[in-house]
Amino acid sequence: MDENKPVYYTISKPSEPVLIKIKKSKFLSYAYPVQNEAQCESLLTALREEHKNANHVCYAYRLKNNQKHKYSDDGEPKNTAGYPIYGQLLSKELQNTLIAVVRYFGGVKLGSGGLIQAYKQSAAVVLEKTPIIPFVEYSIAEVQCQLKDYDRVLHIISKFKAQIIEKNITQSCRLKVQVKENEFATLKESLDQLYPTKTIALQN
Repeated sequence: MDENKPVYYTISKPSEPVLIKIKKSKFLSYAYPVQNEAQCESLLTALREEHKNANHVCYAYRLKNNQKHKYSDDGEPKNTAGYPIYGQLLSKELQNTLIAVVRYFGGVKLGSGGLIQAYKQSAAVVLEKTPIIPFVEYSIAEVQCQLKDYDRVLHIISKFKAQIIEKNITQSCRLKVQVKENEFATLKESLDQLYPTKTIALQN
């Protein structure tokens, strides 16, 4: 069991806007930690309101909970903006992250290759300036065991560095435990060997 391997990565806080200029066009990039599509849409609406005179607000995001991803060229030629931004999320293995790049057209066309490079660079630069952190999700489980097995159950739980968040001990024992999501199945397998101990997932 690899206790330190993260399930995925995310960013710890919203970035400051990062400006790059390419052939008179201005590209402002932003990165945000997000939890759902509604939050993404709200942030994008606010950016469009802030940059009413911008020509394009292109973006990409990935969400862990429902395996959702989306990217948009917002009027740029197909796959020259949103997809290069999305590629940076993939390269950094980022989830629950939104990157948006606002473009003010400077009068000089960049061509498809130039646009791809510009949006890729904009996304990469903002991520360089934003703290990326491992993010490990947790499962909550109820462990039911006989009093005679209590010490052995505690020993197994401690091996996984799981946290006991609630105890109910009478003639039998019920423990509510928080464990890393990617270690829950192995913990359950270890505990279930102490028959009739049961481990029930309550929340993922």
